[in-house]
Amino acid sequence: MADDLGLEKARYHLVRRSPFFGTLAMSLTMKEVPSEQIPTAAVDANNNLMYSKEFINTLSFEEQIFVVAHEVWHVAFGVFERRKNRQPMIWNMAHDYVVNWHLKQEGLKAPDGCLYSDEYVIQNDTGGHEYMSAEEVYEKLKTEVKIISLCKSGGEGDNEHGDLGFGNNGGCADHKSYQDRTEAEKKNHKEEWKRRIIQSAHVAKQRGKLPGSIARIVDGVIHPQIPWQRILRDFCRDLVLRNDKSFRRPSRRSVASGLYLSSTTPDVGVPTAFIDTSGSMGDNEIIMALTEIKAIIDETRQSIRVISGDTRVTMDTETDDIQNIRDKLGGGGGTDFVELFDKLANEPPSGLIFISDLYGRFPGAAPSYPILWVMPPNHADPPWPGYMAIEVKVNNDPQ
Repeated sequence: MADDLGLEKARYHLVRRSPFFGTLAMSLTMKEVPSEQIPTAAVDANNNLMYSKEFINTLSFEEQIFVVAHEVWHVAFGVFERRKNRQPMIWNMAHDYVVNWHLKQEGLKAPDGCLYSDEYVIQNDTGGHEYMSAEEVYEKLKTEVKIISLCKSGGEGDNEHGDLGFGNNGGCADHKSYQDRTEAEKKNHKEEWKRRIIQSAHVAKQRGKLPGSIARIVDGVIHPQIPWQRILRDFCRDLVLRNDKSFRRPSRRSVASGLYLSSTTPDVGVPTAFIDTSGSMGDNEIIMALTEIKAIIDETRQSIRVISGDTRVTMDTETDDIQNIRDKLGGGGGTDFVELFDKLANEPPSGLIFISDLYGRFPGAAPSYPILWVMPPNHADPPWPGYMAIEVKVNNDPQ
């Protein structure tokens, strides 16, 4: 049972048990709050770990240690900045699965009711096993029926302020205040925690207590190496499977009942790929990106709209066989993307895959649909912040 120290005692014990998470946890400000505000425990982007004394009094000391490690993992490994436009409740659930699985592998005792599953364990490139990223788990969760039952059983969910509590799962509070920050403030928050992760990993290594699985995750934060093909496939799959259940447009009936359930979205526009055929673009990058898009089309048996151009749009067609359009790609001149975005304003796509080095003129206002910039190594900066971007590497690298 808890004593008057609240979670402080658990945090200091975590420093000895797991120097990596314990050192990170020292960056959090512990705040006991009324149960009406946070019924369980939650962390926010201002580095506060808020908890209800009533809740922690129901936990064993080992479970309290787990709660501290769980909450610091959320904020340290980017639960706020990585959410993007994902639905907060499901994103937190996805992050919980990842956090809880890793912490249990390290021998920490989870409270009853925490989200846990071996279902998201996958084989890595070296033949070993690892857990899916929170982004990958999210894609699985958002179309699964079990989300509905979790909502109905009192699982984690948003209140009117966007706050989330530990509940049966885990908690992050006030995503909205983070989203309202400037890009510079978000960057500073990310860099601040990156420095803390590096310092905490150093402390743990000095004590010989940095597990290999955690070391790999830390290395991924310091040197992110997500294959560009995986990002492109995930983005494209989400667009092409537009008739599947989606949380992007909630059911009116579910919203009225206080739940955020899925609904079909057959009218969100055709997924579109734009191919920059100006003289500055290399053929290899274009062919590699098209090959990946073709694989998704073959897998889903759906069509995609393909537009190409340089200073003007030279081709605009909807096809389920990208192989047949390679020889039709014209261009080779300068670059101006204004005509393209004017065209798309009249027929907005469900999302745009933009294959270009980005050297050219763009309109002043950003569109509302999602964009994935697919760029060769030598490229200009994307014109608008807040969209995903990947760099296509034409080599024999395992990426």
